[in-house]
Amino acid sequence: MNFDSSSLWHWLYFLVALAMSVFYGLSACAIFSVPTEKRPTSWRFHQFWLNFLGSGIGWGAAWALLSSVLACGSGSCPLSVSASAVLLFFLAFLGTTGHLPAAIVGLIGGINEFVAKLLALIGGKP
Repeated sequence: MNFDSSSLWHWLYFLVALAMSVFYGLSACAIFSVPTEKRPTSWRFHQFWLNFLGSGIGWGAAWALLSSVLACGSGSCPLSVSASAVLLFFLAFLGTTGHLPAAIVGLIGGINEFVAKLLALIGGKP
């Protein structure tokens, strides 16, 4: 579903998504108990940007999922659950609840740990 600038509902969704993204950008450290004292301004800006973007991606995924559900609900297509819809749902859930940045950072850390263990197992240097 494309954004219709004449639709009040589209603007309302956009404003809620923007407000919640700013909220998570500003408040994620407090919400998730991340210590911020003695942190440089660059770190604080990075945390704002990372959490704002993570929430925005979640709201964007929710928009895509909602638009496909509404299109199929109106009868223009058969309603079905696909792998991409399930992935969009989890992306939307993680993003709109503020957990997407931590999930991605944890995934990257897990991959790094896996590669280090694999290298140690085959005799390489981690």
